[in-house]
Amino acid sequence: MRKFSKNKKAFTLVEMVIVLAILCMLAAALTLTVSDYINKAKTADSKITEKVGQMSNSVSAEEAEFVTLGF
Repeated sequence: MRKFSKNKKAFTLVEMVIVLAILCMLAAALTLTVSDYINKAKTADSKITEKVGQMSNSVSAEEAEFVTLGF
C-alpha cells in the first residue's frame, strides 16, 4: 500500500465544494441584480419612446396647422 506524504499542501474536497457553493450564490445574486437593471432600462426606454412619439405627433399637428394657415 502506498503511503501519503503529510507535507503536501492541497485543498480538500469539502473546501472546494464550499467555495463552489459560495460562487454559485454570488452568481445567483448577480443575475438577479442584473435582470433588475435590465427591466428598469426597458421601462425607461419605453417611456422615452412614448414621449418621442408624443412630440412627433405635436410636431405633425403644428405642421398641419401651418399648412392650413398658409405659412
